[in-house]
Amino acid sequence: MAVFSPCWTGAHAQGFFGVYRKTYPVSRNVLREVANQYHNWAEHSAQKWGVEIVEDSKGRRDEFVEPYFEKARTDQVVLIIKAREPAGIMPAIGAGQKWHLETKYRWGKQYNFYIQDAEWGPMFVRVCPYFPFSTRICLNQHNWLARKMNKPGYALPKVATPFATVVILRLSRRWQIP
Repeated sequence: MAVFSPCWTGAHAQGFFGVYRKTYPVSRNVLREVANQYHNWAEHSAQKWGVEIVEDSKGRRDEFVEPYFEKARTDQVVLIIKAREPAGIMPAIGAGQKWHLETKYRWGKQYNFYIQDAEWGPMFVRVCPYFPFSTRICLNQHNWLARKMNKPGYALPKVATPFATVVILRLSRRWQIP
């Protein structure tokens, strides 16, 4: 499951900077400074959390991050992967005092925060450091369902996958099998 942040128009973005940052017009330098602040925040946070920031791996990411999750505590960022990926950004177009923001799709370095969550299990949050900071949250519903079914009150047979457990549960209700 993926959740995406809402899309903004250039006018909405200009309004955001005017109201919350008291900045107008929004130029390339303004956006560059905001991106630099985010990069600095990510670096500082990784040091504070004791987490590595690594470049993207060549193979499958799920296999690459698996060892990090094996030793993870609950509700902990376990790894940050900085990878070049596509994102919707709003570059400033213009010069002098005449600037506007346009939505463009570009490849850029994004931060993937891999988290061991108490409810959802392993997940990641991808944040683009360029305005408007498009965000993607990726959760594993199968893992969540398996965690829910392992809690007290569920008397279901152990099978290979949570999906098979759901099928068994639905069939037992349909044919009224205790």
